[in-house]
Amino acid sequence: MKGRPVCVGSHAGSGRDRLCGDTGISAVSTSVNEHVATKLGEVADLLEQQAANPFRVRAYRRAAETVAGLDRDLQAIVQHGGPEALVELPNIGAGIASAIDEILRTGRWVQLERLRGSLDPVNLFQTVPGIGPAKLERYGSAFLELLRSHRSQ
Repeated sequence: MKGRPVCVGSHAGSGRDRLCGDTGISAVSTSVNEHVATKLGEVADLLEQQAANPFRVRAYRRAAETVAGLDRDLQAIVQHGGPEALVELPNIGAGIASAIDEILRTGRWVQLERLRGSLDPVNLFQTVPGIGPAKLERYGSAFLELLRSHRSQ
């Protein structure tokens, strides 16, 4: 399953899904693979911004590179071999395989949404002791403007 598929049929070279050899695995659907690779890369970026373990950051970056460079469609790999087939790919461990499967099944990735939310300025302000919803409502926009002006200097 790790070899490059040989594509046949009238769509060969068109970029559209087509049957490859007798494996039952379709050729790469770049939009799905690119979508997943982008999400993996975004998690790596967010984790890096949060000073997460560099090995973890690197694992997501390598997984993103692997997915972006695949010559097979992720959905077809999962349909043919189940989610556990993803672990057979280079740089894809069980945790990242589970994340890819979640993205493919739901179109969402809860971990990415949590990471995005944890960097949201409103959520960050609410983690400061003494700043609750009322103070945030009253002073939040002023704090944000002050931060934006300070960042642009």
